[in-house]
Amino acid sequence: MSENTNECVIEWIPGRDYVGVTAKNGSSWKNRCEELEKEFPDDVKILARNNDGSIFAHLPYSYIKINPPRKYSDETKKKAAERLNKMRAEKSNTAEENPFCL
Repeated sequence: MSENTNECVIEWIPGRDYVGVTAKNGSSWKNRCEELEKEFPDDVKILARNNDGSIFAHLPYSYIKINPPRKYSDETKKKAAERLNKMRAEKSNTAEENPFCL
């Protein structure tokens, strides 16, 4: 794959019990395939690692899901923002109290 391309290819071929996935280097698809191969080595196989960093892998059909983005109400967004701000404030306070704590 060319370095300036931003594509992922999923091959759905009838009669096979898997899909073929080609994913470019640095993509979330590639990272996810690598994670799944470690977690499920019997199901997920990375068959090729190309010079440009892209991969070709076989995964079961059931591993591929396409979901629409979630839609949040304004109230839900507001609550999430409040939780995030609270967490950041707590983290900041902890860092000030223990600056060299790992």
